[in-house]
Amino acid sequence: PAGAKTGNCWHDIFERIDFQADADIIDRECTTNLKRYKLATGSDEQIREKEDIVKKMVHHVLNADLGGFSLRDIHTSDRLSELEFNFKLSPESGHCNLNHIFGEYLKREFSLCSPDGVIRNICDGFMNGFIDLVFRQNSKYYILDWKSNKLNGTAAGFDQSGMKREMNQHYYFLHYLIYTVALHRFLSSRQSDYDYD
Repeated sequence: PAGAKTGNCWHDIFERIDFQADADIIDRECTTNLKRYKLATGSDEQIREKEDIVKKMVHHVLNADLGGFSLRDIHTSDRLSELEFNFKLSPESGHCNLNHIFGEYLKREFSLCSPDGVIRNICDGFMNGFIDLVFRQNSKYYILDWKSNKLNGTAAGFDQSGMKREMNQHYYFLHYLIYTVALHRFLSSRQSDYDYD
């Protein structure tokens, strides 16, 4: 079923599993989480069907081509799950108007125009959040944000234009930009040879 409980269950599966573990170990973690979240309900046949769907989904995600590698290639020592960040926002910086800052970027990168006021201006205080997954591959760092949106409930909704629409509608691009700043600050503070590019 669609909903936060299903999304949280899947999120926990990916947070807990070793991406390089044997398929049986990963499958057991899927079953355990479905039970923990009380999503393995119905007849024995229905439960098996739900488990099979989730197991297939997890293996598809782990083996998806991400540009010459997959999550299966990522060792546990090269990943951080739920990386928390906090950084100060300062009105002295003069960069309070997010609509102004992102205007051209949104048009260029996301074909999206953000009318004034849609993105709330944030001028002072602290930015706090969690990045679902940060991982390292071939001396590069990647940000991954687990999403389980249903879109229109059919496979057709998951084409490039459908996913882009969903990302724009929920302002996921803003998550991506905030996470990029957070990861940049994190790596800058911990690696003497760190280079953004």
